[in-house]
Order: sequence, then C-alpha cells, then structure tokens
Amino acid sequence: MTRYMLRAFSTSQLALVLLLLSSSAARSQEEPLRSDRPDFTESSSTVGRGRVQLEGGYTFTHDSEAGIETDEHVLPELLLRAGLSDTVEFRLSWEGWIQSRIEDGAIRDRVEGTADLEVGVKIEITEQCDCCLRPETAVIVSTTVPSGEEFGSEEVQPLVNFLYSWELNECLSLAGSTGLAALDEDDDDFLEISQSLSLSRSLNDDVGAYFEWYSLMRHSAEVGPEHYLNGGFTFLLNPNFQLDVRAGFGLNDQADDFFAGTGFAKRW
Repeated sequence: MTRYMLRAFSTSQLALVLLLLSSSAARSQEEPLRSDRPDFTESSSTVGRGRVQLEGGYTFTHDSEAGIETDEHVLPELLLRAGLSDTVEFRLSWEGWIQSRIEDGAIRDRVEGTADLEVGVKIEITEQCDCCLRPETAVIVSTTVPSGEEFGSEEVQPLVNFLYSWELNECLSLAGSTGLAALDEDDDDFLEISQSLSLSRSLNDDVGAYFEWYSLMRHSAEVGPEHYLNGGFTFLLNPNFQLDVRAGFGLNDQADDFFAGTGFAKRW
C-alpha cells in the first residue's frame, strides 16, 4: 500500500511539474507588449481578449514666436486599453492636467486646467501578408467628451485614425497613420488631417528605438500645417512593463520648437 501511495505521489508531482513547465512555456510564447506610446503613431495591434493595459507619461513643450515664449507641461497622459476580443479593444484616454506659461517681454501669464476625456475603440482589420505587401491594419474610432476646464471644448470632437504597419525583418518595422478629426477651438470649427511615418528598430530583446515624422494639417483654419521630427527609446523591464523617453522638434514656424517626455506602459 505504501508503494502505491508513493507511486501516486510521484505521479502527482510529475503532473505538477509538467503543468508548471507548460504554463511557463505559454507565458514565454505570449505576444510581446506593444504600446501606443511614445511615438505619435499608434500601434496597429490590440491588447488581446481579457487583457488590460495602462499607459501614461509627461510631456514638456517649448515654443518661441514673435518674441513670445511659451512653455507647456502635460501630465499624466493616461490611456486605458481593455481587450473586448482578440481584435477589438475599448479605449479611454485623458491628457490630464495642463499648465501653459506665456512670457511676452515683461508680461507673464500662466494658465492651468484639464483636458477633455476621450472614449473609443480600436479594431484590427487585417494581418500582414508578405506575399502581397499588405500591412497589418487597424482603425481607431473615438470622440472627446466635454469635461475639461480651460483646455477642453464645449463640443464633442470625433476622430477616425487609420493605422498600418509592416514587420520588415526581426529587428526593423515601419508604421504609419492617417487621421481625420473634427475640432472646435475658440469658436472655430475645422477639420484636422494628421499623417505620420515611424521607423522602429529593436536594439536587443529589451531596448527599442524609433525615428518618426508627423504632420498636422488644418482645413478651414487660419493656422498652417505643422511638421515634426522626433525619436526615442523604449525599455522593457519585464514582459508586461515598459518605460520610454522621447524628444522632438518642429520643422516649420507653425510647429512648436521643441518637446520632450517620458512615460510607461503596464499590462495585466
């Protein structure tokens, strides 16, 4: 009887070890964390069914135009992503608290407030097809909710953003986005078209780098298009937690002179 008990115990131990090994293998085969930050271009993938991902950060922006110096701080730039299915995610974002300091000679002013909430969904459309050069594609459909103070709008502002990306090889990827937003600023309604291209490279298993161009073009607005270049790094501390840094500058007078920021992405 003791022999049978030992045999049963050994069998249960072996089953437990195999279970732990299979769980570890499943975790190792898990899709890598892909965040929508720090670049302007959103990722063309969703977080996956039942997964939740929180992203956030801080951005400093400086601009000088016609003798007027403007510094802006934005925090915490939150984005909550929740997987409703393998191809659909719910999104809730909030830039948060914004402080703008303006200096015009001896005149100094400071404006503080909060931004509007934004709610929407991201839907994956196609997977990448190497044989026909078809990219992985997705679309974000969202709208702002009037809720901010000083930096909010009294109108809802809908947004559609088409996303696409190619894995060029094991280390290099190319991504882009084309967006259309209906905006309202200072009682002026206009359409804003955004376009971006981002080249990313894995430096090793945990560190990545990117270089990006993007543009904001406003139709029926007095302000001309804004063009930017920026780049940065991501640091994967573990499979579900990432830190990032970035910096960029404007390419024309309409664009801000300089911006820099840092942030994180955490997945559950």
